[in-house]
Amino acid sequence: MGYLEGKTAIVTGGAGGIGSQICKVYAEQGAKVLVADTGSDVEGRAGLDSSRVSQVVDEITANGGTALASVGDIAEMDYAESLVKKTLEEWGHLDIVVCAHGILRERMIFNMTEEEWDEVVRIHLKGCFTITKFASIYWRQIRNSGRLIYFTSDAGLRGSPGQPNYAAAHAGKLGLMRSNARALAKYGVTCNAIAPGFIETEMTAKLD
Repeated sequence: MGYLEGKTAIVTGGAGGIGSQICKVYAEQGAKVLVADTGSDVEGRAGLDSSRVSQVVDEITANGGTALASVGDIAEMDYAESLVKKTLEEWGHLDIVVCAHGILRERMIFNMTEEEWDEVVRIHLKGCFTITKFASIYWRQIRNSGRLIYFTSDAGLRGSPGQPNYAAAHAGKLGLMRSNARALAKYGVTCNAIAPGFIETEMTAKLD
């Protein structure tokens, strides 16, 4: 029996490098996983692509795990709400939300466009707000438990010269995490952030 036997989880960015591995490990440990992603490229410009999301789900189910695919933009309120509803309809409860979604639009601050700033902050930071809002509504009602996990970055802790939008969004996640931790503790919910070091993924390949 795995450590997460009987648990359910939503993983945003579930088709990405870190996100897909989280989905697979969670499933190996017994969790039922909703894999949520746009399936797009790392700059978020290619629209929605269900094939990458389905590939993660197919790999999980082939190995005996349980997973569902969902394709959409996590920064959209209706889509975030639909993820919570789908999890509850399919499995009856929601235990864990992992936010591992994100895009890159790199530029020095003096060259950055408004669109490059807005879209990175929207995806990274608003995307954490949307799913957290609807998950916390459910957890507040049951007053039992819930686990929120945000993936942030060293860029948010120390800054990154060519990524002012990315650094600001990730620093914002830390403030949101601390606010959630204080606000939701009385409902049995924890909120934490993980800031991994450099990991070779499709996104970090853009830094080369």
